[in-house]
Amino acid sequence: ILLVDDNEDLVDSLRSVLLSDSRRPLSIRAAASQAEALADARKHGFDVAIVDVKLPDGSGVELASTLREIQPLGEVVLVTGFATVDSAIAALKSGAYAFILKSFRPEELVATVDQALTKVELVRDREDLEGRYRDLIEHTDVLVIGFDVDHRVVLFNHRASQLTGLERHEALGNDILTSWIPEADWAKFRAAEARLGTTGAAEAETEFSALGLQRTIRWHLSPGRGLVYAMGIDVTERIGLEKRLREGEALSAMGVLAMHLAHEIRNPLNAAVLQLHLMTRQMDKLEVISKRFLAPIMSSPN
Repeated sequence: ILLVDDNEDLVDSLRSVLLSDSRRPLSIRAAASQAEALADARKHGFDVAIVDVKLPDGSGVELASTLREIQPLGEVVLVTGFATVDSAIAALKSGAYAFILKSFRPEELVATVDQALTKVELVRDREDLEGRYRDLIEHTDVLVIGFDVDHRVVLFNHRASQLTGLERHEALGNDILTSWIPEADWAKFRAAEARLGTTGAAEAETEFSALGLQRTIRWHLSPGRGLVYAMGIDVTERIGLEKRLREGEALSAMGVLAMHLAHEIRNPLNAAVLQLHLMTRQMDKLEVISKRFLAPIMSSPN
């Protein structure tokens, strides 16, 4: 916490109240002027700054705006000896979180600061989660495309850029259907969108135009705040492998069938060859016998 006031007694009172009554451990620094406050904020940052409206070298209201620029996630509480409508409006315009009187009750100050700290923590947690979410989206090997009710793209991750050859700024605003999905698959994609209202999630498999080639994408659709998030897995190679596997299995089955057929054919063929061989031997024997008996007859003069 940064206390900004040139009144040392008031600073001591603020410090004492916050340290004794706050439900959380606090680190408190003090600055007596606008210049000191700016230097401290740039060097150390702050979660909550409690700033007197009147400072020896400037206005606390103006300081509040500059402090918010230095620390966008920090909050500023303005303190004044008297409040007017104009001063309240000025405080709101400066982006101040709250505007309290110097005649505050201790519990009022503690509650205001505690609420401001809670808001800062929530905003930082949200920023952290959004940062990790963005990192996940950008580094995943899955296509992530967010689009609105008119199918206009509002989110386009790195993998989608790789696959389409488009930079993110080039893809934003394009219609996801007319830009990358063949018209023959629009009905499947829209049917999956329609199921989101009842199932909360839906899947569809469509072709996807990527650098002049057609890829097969299996989409998982999930709803967001006025958006639909389409997470797609490129299954082109897997489908090709499955097709080759089926063809291989078919060829294997044909090979087994051919082996059995060959076996079935070979058995009678072998038998026929054996019979032919036996018949040839029998014919050779008959020829020898015929020559033996016919030779004398053929040599007789009569």
